[in-house]
Amino acid sequence: MAEALVSVVVEGLCAMTKDEVGLLVGVKKELRNLSSTFMAIQAVLEDAERQQVTKKVVRDWLGKLKDVAYEMEDILDEWKIEALKSHGDKDDTRKRKLFWFLNPSLVSKQVKLHHEAEHGIREIVERLNQISKEKDAFNFNEVSKREIDDRPNMKERETSSLIDESEIFGRDAVKDEIVNELVSETTREKRSFSVVSIVGMGGLGKTTLSQLVYNDEMIKKHFEKRIWACVSEDYDVNKILRKVLQSMGGSTDGDLDLDTLHQRINAVCAKNRFLLVLDDVWDGKVWEKLRVPLIGAAPGSRILVTTRSRTVADVMETTRHLDLGILSDSDCWKLFASKAFRGRNEAEWPPELTEVGKEIVYRCKGVPLAIKAVGSLLYFKRTKVEWQMVLESEIWEWKSPGQVVDILPALLLSYYNLPIHLKQCLSFCSLFPKDHELEKDELVKLWMAHGIIKSERREIEEIGETYFDDLLTRSLLQDAEKDYCGGIFQCKMHDLVHDLARFVTTGDYCMMEIGNPSLHSVNSHHLSLLVDDDVSSIPSPLCSAEHLRTLLLFGSSTIKEVPHSLFDHLKFLRALDLSGTEIENLPSSLGKLKHLRYLDLSCLRITELPESVTDLCNLQTLKLNGCYSLCVLPSGMSKMVKLRHLEIEDTDDFTFLPSGLGRLSSLRTLSKFTVGDEKNRGCKIGELRNLNLLRGNLQIKNLEKLIINPDEAREAELDKKCHLQGLILECNRKTKEEWGMLGEVEMEKMERVFEVLRPPHSNLKHLRIENYAGSKFPSWLEDAKFSSLVIVSLKFCKKCRLLSGLGKLPSLEKVIIIGAEEIKVVGGEFYGNGNEGGGKGRAFPKLKKLDFSSMPNWEEWKLTEEDGEVMPSLDELSIIDCNKLKALPNCLPNTLRRVEITNCSEVIWAPDNPLPLLEDVYLRGDVRGILSNPLPCLPALKKLHIWETNIGSLPSDGWGLLESLDTLEIYGCNGLASLPNGLGQLKSLQTFIVHGCSELRSLFDGFERLKLLRRLYISHCPELSPLPNLQHLTALEEIRIRRCPLVRERLEKEKGEDWCNISHIPYIKIDGERIQ
Repeated sequence: MAEALVSVVVEGLCAMTKDEVGLLVGVKKELRNLSSTFMAIQAVLEDAERQQVTKKVVRDWLGKLKDVAYEMEDILDEWKIEALKSHGDKDDTRKRKLFWFLNPSLVSKQVKLHHEAEHGIREIVERLNQISKEKDAFNFNEVSKREIDDRPNMKERETSSLIDESEIFGRDAVKDEIVNELVSETTREKRSFSVVSIVGMGGLGKTTLSQLVYNDEMIKKHFEKRIWACVSEDYDVNKILRKVLQSMGGSTDGDLDLDTLHQRINAVCAKNRFLLVLDDVWDGKVWEKLRVPLIGAAPGSRILVTTRSRTVADVMETTRHLDLGILSDSDCWKLFASKAFRGRNEAEWPPELTEVGKEIVYRCKGVPLAIKAVGSLLYFKRTKVEWQMVLESEIWEWKSPGQVVDILPALLLSYYNLPIHLKQCLSFCSLFPKDHELEKDELVKLWMAHGIIKSERREIEEIGETYFDDLLTRSLLQDAEKDYCGGIFQCKMHDLVHDLARFVTTGDYCMMEIGNPSLHSVNSHHLSLLVDDDVSSIPSPLCSAEHLRTLLLFGSSTIKEVPHSLFDHLKFLRALDLSGTEIENLPSSLGKLKHLRYLDLSCLRITELPESVTDLCNLQTLKLNGCYSLCVLPSGMSKMVKLRHLEIEDTDDFTFLPSGLGRLSSLRTLSKFTVGDEKNRGCKIGELRNLNLLRGNLQIKNLEKLIINPDEAREAELDKKCHLQGLILECNRKTKEEWGMLGEVEMEKMERVFEVLRPPHSNLKHLRIENYAGSKFPSWLEDAKFSSLVIVSLKFCKKCRLLSGLGKLPSLEKVIIIGAEEIKVVGGEFYGNGNEGGGKGRAFPKLKKLDFSSMPNWEEWKLTEEDGEVMPSLDELSIIDCNKLKALPNCLPNTLRRVEITNCSEVIWAPDNPLPLLEDVYLRGDVRGILSNPLPCLPALKKLHIWETNIGSLPSDGWGLLESLDTLEIYGCNGLASLPNGLGQLKSLQTFIVHGCSELRSLFDGFERLKLLRRLYISHCPELSPLPNLQHLTALEEIRIRRCPLVRERLEKEKGEDWCNISHIPYIKIDGERIQ
């Protein structure tokens, strides 16, 4: 870390000594001396960083050096701020010199203002000279700048994609053992669920193994619900329980205390057999609060625990322990080679490196995390000499206290061989709690705030993203998650790597609980606070930490106040995160944080920002997402010329942006732009003209304001914003009466507005048009040049009479059409074949999901062989509230796996379209057309859900054609008095659920033919009685009856006249009480 900091100071000093105007009177000589002394120290820092691991005296020396370097950087930053204020940010050197020549009073003022700084510089000179003398006593090895510059560029060896984290070696057998244990039948246990624990020390891959199990196909098929909860050291029980409740389909609305959470989970966990993974459990005490609501779990439910402690596993009532061991020698080598030699065949592995590599692997002692880290490190080293240096490093001999296996040396090796900028990036990650989901975008902006990212040509954000990817590639970050477009947006840090980052940044980066008594004496420059519900204000002792550069808050918080003097003291802050608190007002002193680059106020309860925020002349990122009460931004925002990211998503009360926003030509993110009104309130759309560097997502609202002068929309020059990835074009919502009052002239003007708002082609991936009032979509919407477009949403475009030819878009994967009320026919024009159809082609080549909703006048869907190859990759189809649609087309793609039809009363299945891969069908509401006709042949159908339909009977024929159906759910069908006997033909049925059928009096004849039936759930059927003969259903292992009084009476244990009908079933539960 000292390397990076000194490097920044040297660069700043060199720049300052070259800038004649920026020099302070009387310290020119001192600045040059400082620069040369820092450079001399810089040459030995690489060796000093290594020696500090084993030598406390070196570590202390580096600490003193960092303090001096931080102070020097603060002074340099102060000068830049004064220059920005005084020069008006002029870049022309000649003009600047003339400005100062013509304003001698300002020169005098500057000298006076910086008198204290000059005194500070002389103090720094004295302290640095002493540090330099101490340096000579250590006899450090020097590394010249030329040597550093001549080192191979790691970019030359980067592959085009990141590591595949699913590559696991040596764990297949134990994975299969766990899967088999989880799906095994143990229905006669005392509890309805059992606990399996994976126990092993850190770094062995417990989490990775449990992820493999969690995503195994057998597991997915066996369990109706799967829940993943990371517990970690600083666990939040309520947060874990909320996640469990949400994943089980329960409601998380309202203020949920522990008791309410328990009750809700208990109510839903009985409905579906589930797998709950509790990852990284450190404290067995958490079990007492987690186990209570699970007592009534559906039989066969399982809990999979990962922990380092056998004691914790025992406390959690584990029925099966699996002790995870180290990897075998051969698997260690395979894992190492997959990292160090990735992208090359075994025949291409240099034999001289293979020999050294096997010795290095031996030193990793079979621990996968260590092997991955060292292997990833050596991927960037090319010669035997470099590999030999790693093998012979003294760091291997260092013993970490408390570690069963000295895994830390392997990680230290990886860290100390990182480039300087990646060391800084990794160190900054230590401020986040363990198991925190690290968002790429957030990290990059924080790294920017501290000057970690350097770039002269490329976009600084792009460079930051490569830093993030580099840490992933080196296995120092893991568990990468991708967004809907396939890009990695977040990851996690292994807890041992987190420990590493905390170790190498001791004293400089600190994370502590907000109530920690040592807060008043914290000496760190970067601080994160873990807050809880007991604190209502940011502690005033924090005011004494005047040297802080970073302050981040984490956790659920009821903080409502900020001490008014806080920002008077923390004047060197570069990054401040107060998000998620309940703060309603911010003090005007916030504007005094002249060094601030990053400010996150997301989810605060503020209605406005203090005007002084516009004095934050260095601010790069301002985040206001989720500030639902925020109405306006300060009027002087145009002064914030360095602002690059303005995030204002989910701000429902937000009305106008201040005029002048177009002057912020550095903006890269502007998540929402609201068009001003005719009274000159807010921004004209022309203010977008110069914001051509915008990237990410942009939402443009209030577009209906432009119909007064449609040509004004052209001033936005939207097509020049070629870096945008997501675009929302939105008019305000209208009432039914307002839609009805729209005239042809207004509709034509709206069409002109949207026609000139042509988006850029190159990078756009997501497009949404909402509340559009034209009668036809803009012509550019079907332009095949949109080669990157993945998702198109057309919402409440109620006046459009024809759909656009979206089928021409080559990369489209998801189409959502909602509220297109004038559409009567969907056909060739949608596929891109023209209004009359015809002409074979290939439409929607990559489309996977298609949703139609709220189209009350849609009557016909035309799709025939003459349309060519249409939607050859379609996986999901949803049609909701389309009451006039007559039928599904005959030529639906054979690739369909899931269909949902809701409130489409006239729709029928196409008779000649077997859909051989269709697995899931959801029928809901008024679907009488489908349920009044024989079922079609659906050979792969596994799950059929019939919900909330008032039809009097189900089809009597066709059930035998559903030869793969294993789950049938009939829910809320109040008109059903009986079920068809044809259900007895469902030879593969395993789960049968009937709920809320108030008129149902009997099931069906032939129930005994359901030989594979395992679970029978019947609830809220007050007229049902009696049950059919179940005695010959030997596979039946579970029956649940709830609120069926006539059935209950006959099933009373040992006494009821039908008790013998169910007494052979292992698990019986009636009205919440387990009978057997």
